[in-house]
Parts: sequence; C-alpha cells; structure tokens
Amino acid sequence: MRISCHKDDPGYSPLATRRCVPFLNGWPVSYCYTADEEGGYVWRYKTNSIGKTFLNAEGTGCEREQLFGVVEIKLINSNR
Repeated sequence: MRISCHKDDPGYSPLATRRCVPFLNGWPVSYCYTADEEGGYVWRYKTNSIGKTFLNAEGTGCEREQLFGVVEIKLINSNR
C-alpha cells in the first residue's frame, strides 16, 4: 500500500492519512507525508533534536528526508 497527503502523489488519500499510522522498522514515523510499503520507504519532514521541524536553507519550506526500511501502514480505530 502507498499513502500520501500530497495531491500530486499517486497514493494521495486525504481521508486515509488521518486514519493511518506509518511505521518504519517497527517505530511510528512522525511528520510523515508519504509512506510506501512495497517500495520500503517513507518521506517525512526533518526534525531537530527536540522534535520540531525546521525550514530549508532557502526558507521556502521544511527540510525533507527519505528513510528506507520495513514500512508498515496500520489503520487507526475510527470509533473514537
């Protein structure tokens, strides 16, 4: 499965992104905007040592990073 919150991405699914949690090598991925189980990667916004995102060098957006490993997308219970 592939899921993304970016409209230009083939895995775009705005409702599913609120109902799923991506995991990489068994750990939940914070600030993730695209996860691909078959490709084995996630894209997320980079964070500093205290967990806050930061701007890129141009000041046009947040720094991004692609991480590789075993990706699992788990559904959240929607009965809350």
